[in-house]
Amino acid sequence: MRPILGASQVVDITNIPFGLAFMAYGNSSTIIQSAPLPMSLNIYGMPGCTLYHNILDFALPMVPVSSGRARYVFNLPFSSVFIGYHIYLQGWALHPGYNAAGMTASNGADMLLGNQ
Repeated sequence: MRPILGASQVVDITNIPFGLAFMAYGNSSTIIQSAPLPMSLNIYGMPGCTLYHNILDFALPMVPVSSGRARYVFNLPFSSVFIGYHIYLQGWALHPGYNAAGMTASNGADMLLGNQ
């Protein structure tokens, strides 16, 4: 499903170890504050994980839909000012004992908003 203004974009992530996951979104995939992206999260206790976008909001809970899978429904704004706008998404899941942070991160997604 393509990200169409005024519609809902469904995003699923899989392989969630404990069923609790969150979605983060941002508006840049090149810089977060003054640091370039993508950024390794090794220094934050998450070896092997990467941050792919800046974070405008993080604590957006995802709904478990089956074992190891969760869904986030992103309601896209209905305004032509957002045509061509990018929204970057990345899923995060609790994973106690996996690393010092107790979390894992998904790959990133780039939604280019349109009207068709």
